Amino acid sequence: MRTSIGLWCLTLVATVALPVSADTRKASAEPSKPTAPSGSSASWTGKQGNISKVVVSGWGAGDDLFLLASKAVFHSPDRGVTWETRELKTDGRVIWGSSVDDVWVFGTARAQSKDRGKTWEISKPFGDGVDIYAAWGPSAKEIFAVGEGDKARIFYSNDAGKTFKPQSAPIKYSRFFSIVGHGKEIYAGGEEGETERQSPVLVVTTDKGKNWKRVSPPKVNGDQEGVKGMCFTSADKMVLAMKHDVFVSKDHAKSWKSVHVINDEILSVACLGQEVFIAGKSKSFHHSRDEGATWDDKELQSLFVDTLKTPLQTTFITDGGDVYVGGGGINSEKSGSLFRRSK
Repeated sequence: MRTSIGLWCLTLVATVALPVSADTRKASAEPSKPTAPSGSSASWTGKQGNISKVVVSGWGAGDDLFLLASKAVFHSPDRGVTWETRELKTDGRVIWGSSVDDVWVFGTARAQSKDRGKTWEISKPFGDGVDIYAAWGPSAKEIFAVGEGDKARIFYSNDAGKTFKPQSAPIKYSRFFSIVGHGKEIYAGGEEGETERQSPVLVVTTDKGKNWKRVSPPKVNGDQEGVKGMCFTSADKMVLAMKHDVFVSKDHAKSWKSVHVINDEILSVACLGQEVFIAGKSKSFHHSRDEGATWDDKELQSLFVDTLKTPLQTTFITDGGDVYVGGGGINSEKSGSLFRRSK
């Protein structure tokens, strides 16, 4: 039985301001002036094992790049050429920012940096028994965080993250892995089920979370087929990634079309224009240039230096159009990998 949740706000606050040692800024294998061609035919740079810890999540804006690893955040001011490392006194699952001076790490606690990752303020606004898996917000003032907990799984802040209030959703025994906003619609997806047998769950709100309603997710075969991630293409199509299946909806989740099946478990999905990027276990990376009509799964193969089944934990896109893929390294417990496609 899970522990009960006591909701309380910002009762534990600590500031982490560790100095950077002389060797924390290390050049990666990437050139200082990227020369990758633009567009969907752009090439990838980076190599397996070029990060000192496993990358679990990433976010970036302009030339600034932030990577989340186990109890650490990596910041690069030059798109991954050099790095600064800050240790955190908490584990996180996702990193997200409204700007380079407002970056957040969420997990069982939350950490915020207002100075491009130099210092982090750690607090626990969600209470015991809550673990956050994903976050998104339309602005620095409004932030949604979703995950799992005994009483609440969706949280909302309208005061720039000072407090997070639990939101009611018509779901029991569930956890959410993803959240995405599109116009007035905000979708949260995950899995539900009181036993080991899980089924996908998808909810939507059009009034900033005051009311959430169920949306019918795609029908899939097999157990534990939760919603792993969601994104929207430039043509207003919704892409939804399950554990092994990728679906597309042209009518905002009213109907679904299966567009791809992947043997390895999907861990992340991202959209850029009409392109869709899927990252998963066992070095699995799939790329579609036409909203899921066709797929390429060999783009990163030449960048791996061994045959280990390195998991690719995350794929994300910066506001400048750079695409990143990150995950484990040569020894997945001690190193990580980061690949970049420049626009």
